[in-house]
Amino acid sequence: DHVCDSRGRFSYSFAPSFGSTCGEYLSIRRCRHAAMLLTNSSASLIEISMNCGFGSIRTFYRSFKHVYGMTPTQYLSARAADGPDRIRGLPAAPAP
Repeated sequence: DHVCDSRGRFSYSFAPSFGSTCGEYLSIRRCRHAAMLLTNSSASLIEISMNCGFGSIRTFYRSFKHVYGMTPTQYLSARAADGPDRIRGLPAAPAP
């Protein structure tokens, strides 16, 4: 409807439209992409974290755990144990 003339105004109008802050939205999107790469590529965790825009492996682990309730390593183990179509008890990542 209107052009945001400041970063603050953009952030203020973003949350009601998308249901999360800009930072939360980006983190969810990055983690969803990382989850896809974890299951569909042979890239290392470091490569995946960097390819998804995380500045460090620590930030990647923290964000992934916040979104999925488990670390990327636990996610991979759960995928291996339950098969490719289902992870027991894993909530879907919030829709961005």
